[in-house]
Amino acid sequence: MKVLRWILLGLYIAVIIGLFGMAYAGKDLAFLDPLATLKGKPFWTFFVFAITIISQLLFIFGIGTIDLCRPVRRRRLIAPVIIVSFMMAILVVALYFSMIELVELKIDNEHWFEYSFFIVMGLSWIIWGIIFFIKYKDIERYKVLKKLISTVIAGSLIELLAAVPSHIIVSRRPGCFVGILTACGISGGIIVMLWAFGPGIIFLFLREKYKNIPASPERERGEKTKAEGPPVAETQEPKNSRTQEQSL
Repeated sequence: MKVLRWILLGLYIAVIIGLFGMAYAGKDLAFLDPLATLKGKPFWTFFVFAITIISQLLFIFGIGTIDLCRPVRRRRLIAPVIIVSFMMAILVVALYFSMIELVELKIDNEHWFEYSFFIVMGLSWIIWGIIFFIKYKDIERYKVLKKLISTVIAGSLIELLAAVPSHIIVSRRPGCFVGILTACGISGGIIVMLWAFGPGIIFLFLREKYKNIPASPERERGEKTKAEGPPVAETQEPKNSRTQEQSL
């Protein structure tokens, strides 16, 4: 298992560096069209690469990795929640793009698409941030990391399950620009999933560390209760039978 974690980490780093290198060289990245804008731009390529790595590190180490059993403080939850909420907002916008093209939504306003993009993005970012901050405050750091990473990966999978069939359906329609929005939806899901894989691999290292931490009395009682199941109520003999025994 230890070797596998290092292999996965090495493969992930190689894939990320390879993708940014191909984007800078102008190679076709299929559904990763947003990276195509980095062609021949060393500054922006390095900038986007640095933002990707920094956001992942800030998400993992912002919550705290020294004492994984300690409840996370609210101030330490702010940065990770902002980052994860932004990723979830990208998924919502990506799904929104896919559904717009699938149902062929058209509104008689040339700026409605831009307005709706910022509205959906902003509201999703705020709503997800409020949900995560309220739900995961005062919980063990390890459990917060586990739940946030699981939420992002599951969200990207669900978004892709909706965007990919939509793209297949839309691509069969006549027209020169069909499938653009659904392709953007697929790109959003893949980008968020690739981002989430980084913290997910680091989490494998933290899981081993978490298992080696001496459990607190509260944690031991909780795990013991979970393993044994709910306590079984003792059956009480009816009072009438006890009275009869005493009379005998």
